[in-house]
Amino acid sequence: MDLHDAVQHQRHCSLRRHQPVDPGQGNLYGTTYCDGTYGYGSIFELTPSGENYIYTDLHDFTNGDDGCYPNGGLVLDGQGKLYGTTFGGGSGGGGSRVRVNAVKYGD
Repeated sequence: MDLHDAVQHQRHCSLRRHQPVDPGQGNLYGTTYCDGTYGYGSIFELTPSGENYIYTDLHDFTNGDDGCYPNGGLVLDGQGKLYGTTFGGGSGGGGSRVRVNAVKYGD
């Protein structure tokens, strides 16, 4: 899948459109609103492969403690962790905060 197709896939299943995060290391990271194994959204990685990108599903929201329906894009810190929030689910049902260790810096 090329970058255009990957972003369109993300947008096709997203009522809230957010640009993928580009940490400057080549890979892109983003969320889908209704995709994933359980239909509650996902966090994905796009890895360059020639002229295309490889789509990797990093996390599928379950509507459990991890929440459901990502409510915004992702934020990347300087340690390679991605942070986001969800609209629903979580321990009290009002959403959750999410952290994913995804980006590798250095060797």
